[in-house]
Amino acid sequence: MAEPEIPAEPAGAAVPTVPAPTGPAAPEGPAGRAGPRPVRGPLRVLLLVLGTICAGIGALGVVLPLLPTTPFLLLAAVCFARASTRLHDALLAHRVLGPYIRDYRNGAMTRGQLTRTIGLLWASLVLSSVIVAKPVVWVVLAVIGIAVSWHLLSMRRR
Repeated sequence: MAEPEIPAEPAGAAVPTVPAPTGPAAPEGPAGRAGPRPVRGPLRVLLLVLGTICAGIGALGVVLPLLPTTPFLLLAAVCFARASTRLHDALLAHRVLGPYIRDYRNGAMTRGQLTRTIGLLWASLVLSSVIVAKPVVWVVLAVIGIAVSWHLLSMRRR
């Protein structure tokens, strides 16, 4: 059976456009980019709980030198982006926690942030090495410290 022939559109004819989806199906991310699709049901609850725990640990990491801050806040932001745009936006807008996430996402740190971060990193690694007096642990901590320092030093300065 032959396919029916579809007439070609005349030159200069307007091509119909479909508007971009709006509402909960297509949340806006930073700079107007479409964010990840939100999840529903038990996975949403799990992401909310995990995001809240990570945000809490990240907040503790601001004042406790042995706890990392940025990785936990980044994980909380990812969890909230999938589970609750309201919590995600609130985390990014937080006056203390928000800059950690925004600066890391932008790949830039101030000289002061870099100095404090690397100083606290190495202080906590040295303290951990003293507490755990095993040469294998010293090597592992040194490798981690060098890798993290390299990564931080490769970031742009703002």
